[in-house]
Amino acid sequence: MLNLLMRLNLHYPQSGRPASELSALAADWVDDMAPFPKPVLERALRYARREARWFPSTAQMLDFCHRAILLGREYCKAQNPNCKDCPFMKS
Repeated sequence: MLNLLMRLNLHYPQSGRPASELSALAADWVDDMAPFPKPVLERALRYARREARWFPSTAQMLDFCHRAILLGREYCKAQNPNCKDCPFMKS
């Protein structure tokens, strides 16, 4: 999770968050986003990079995760209606 946050922070230099703050934030994000598999988090981070003007809050990231799940499920169902192994179907 810390690696994902560090990468995201690179896109928001105005946040001015040092690594120590990102570590603390990562601990909270691990707790809040534990239910989401890595592919969902990666897609949510992509949405954040493309849409958030500022470093996203936890609430915004949870919204991005839920959107990633919904869109991922639609895609999986369109590709394979019987898909059960997709990470987007497990969340």
